[in-house]
Amino acid sequence: MMSPTDRALQRDALRMLATALVFCFFFQATKHLSAWARVNPFAEDPYDAIGSFAVQFAVFVALLSIIRVVRVGSFPLNARAQRLIARGDLLCVAAVTLTLLGDCVALARHTAMWSHSAAGRDLLLLVGGHWVWTFAAIWFWYRMVKRLPMPTNVAHYFNFININSLKVGFDFQLDQLSAIFLLIITGVGFLIHVYSTSYMHEEKPEHFGRYFAFLNLFVFIPSYPDEEAH
Repeated sequence: MMSPTDRALQRDALRMLATALVFCFFFQATKHLSAWARVNPFAEDPYDAIGSFAVQFAVFVALLSIIRVVRVGSFPLNARAQRLIARGDLLCVAAVTLTLLGDCVALARHTAMWSHSAAGRDLLLLVGGHWVWTFAAIWFWYRMVKRLPMPTNVAHYFNFININSLKVGFDFQLDQLSAIFLLIITGVGFLIHVYSTSYMHEEKPEHFGRYFAFLNLFVFIPSYPDEEAH
């Protein structure tokens, strides 16, 4: 018999499949319909390469979640299966979100390509509508995942202060919130690295290396696990 949590997982898996299929339609339409293709700055590499991979990845992960959640006779789902489905849904929506971020970068960098035509403005509205759909999918996923018994992993290393009842420790904690931000930060950081190569291609080799060294430090700092005080 299906529990309320299992039903919520099933609905969310269907929403993610719909999100992946809408994303696939959006990618193909903006790339192949002549009116939009002429004014589409993210139809060329590296944006197109990232989008092609993300479409396949999002559809594959969404289908995998559907298969996991509709297996005959598998209800109620155990905690491990529930977490796998939730993580698959997160990977699906993350692929869509990161690709849309890349599309927005392309639109911002090549405004002259689309800003002076009606088709270009329609393309901008289409991207905005797809953002609304994606944010709705993220919101429903977040509401669903709050029902799941997600474990919190804490690793204690040492105490900064240990005086009577006052203990301030240096701990690493990984929970569902920090995991989400790790995916977002590292995903956006990856896109920044990819797009930065076009900005730095005329620089001297020593400047290229120094720039990416500082960029890696910039990405590392916000993705560093949270400290927890006890």
